[in-house]
Amino acid sequence: MRGRDYELRWPADVFRRQLVGLLNDRNTIGDWADRVDQLLQDAFVTGVPLAEYKARSTDRWLPDNPTSLTNAQKFLRDLLAEADQLPVMQSRKPYWSERRSGSGVEALSTAAAAKEFFVLVDDLDKRGYFDRALGSECVDDPREAQLDEWLVRETQRSRAVILQEAASGNPDPVLDAMEATHDIAALPLRGWYHQYSNCGWHALEWATEAGQQIFRWHINRILARTELSLHLAEEGEDVGRMIFGTDDARTALLARMSAREGTTMIDEVGHAVALFRGRDADVTMKRSAIVALAGVLENRRELLKTRLLRKDEGALFELANQFDLRHRKPDQRADYDEAFLDWIFYWYLATVELTDRILARPQPG
Repeated sequence: MRGRDYELRWPADVFRRQLVGLLNDRNTIGDWADRVDQLLQDAFVTGVPLAEYKARSTDRWLPDNPTSLTNAQKFLRDLLAEADQLPVMQSRKPYWSERRSGSGVEALSTAAAAKEFFVLVDDLDKRGYFDRALGSECVDDPREAQLDEWLVRETQRSRAVILQEAASGNPDPVLDAMEATHDIAALPLRGWYHQYSNCGWHALEWATEAGQQIFRWHINRILARTELSLHLAEEGEDVGRMIFGTDDARTALLARMSAREGTTMIDEVGHAVALFRGRDADVTMKRSAIVALAGVLENRRELLKTRLLRKDEGALFELANQFDLRHRKPDQRADYDEAFLDWIFYWYLATVELTDRILARPQPG
């Protein structure tokens, strides 16, 4: 297993996907070597992988068969095979006094999380992640607006105000800033070095999906160390927006159902998930999410009756109909705790998933 010199600052699946694309297109991309240099420089914390690749690139041997690999390309192939075992950037380990007390590393305060966010965006900005939206900072063609100026325009708050609000315990401004910068993040794939006045490297081509996935990975690692119980959604119609976290099983269920394909109810279920897990979800939004799922199950009532619940399929809808959820009649019960909404939502969502699986089975005859 490779050591900390091969520490990734990307998610392993993004690294794997980008490297597979380059290896597959090694004989068709004109600036292939430059793109590999850029990938290795950006994906790893240290310059060791890039240096190792360049050392192997000096080998004069070239394969006679275009489908064969050079020694440098074999090095990339080996990195690809080891992608899941490569070390990734780590948060600091507990210090001596923390280990002795058994307290571990304390949770990040909102103020500390805001500071780490701005350290991250400054680093990504230097590496060209926002250049497609804001332009490169070039002596011949300066940006019309710097990142901080753009942030004021998008969120109506400056960096200083966001940090001040975070210091007072209000996380909303920095959470807005995280969502806003997510939307303009893009991974630089290739570029050129502007030598005049030592101007620096400028990106020319970007990958939005990969860049935003890398951005979410970094932000969610920061949020995971706080007590906010929030993270940027990785899938669904609310991808890149703050959602509340929950236990692993329910989080996995939400992820599966918001990303499901090949069904006739994609929009309804995805919209219900987005309503329910949004950071601004209140009782009304949660109720609407449950009603949407109840509608999906109503359309599958015959399936539930014949394949699952037999004569008791009505029990599934009794809660939605008799409580103040669906029809909103005066005789319905409204004296229930909000936790009831969570319970019935996940029950309905799991039932939708179950009916998805039944519908996906080969039908007799």
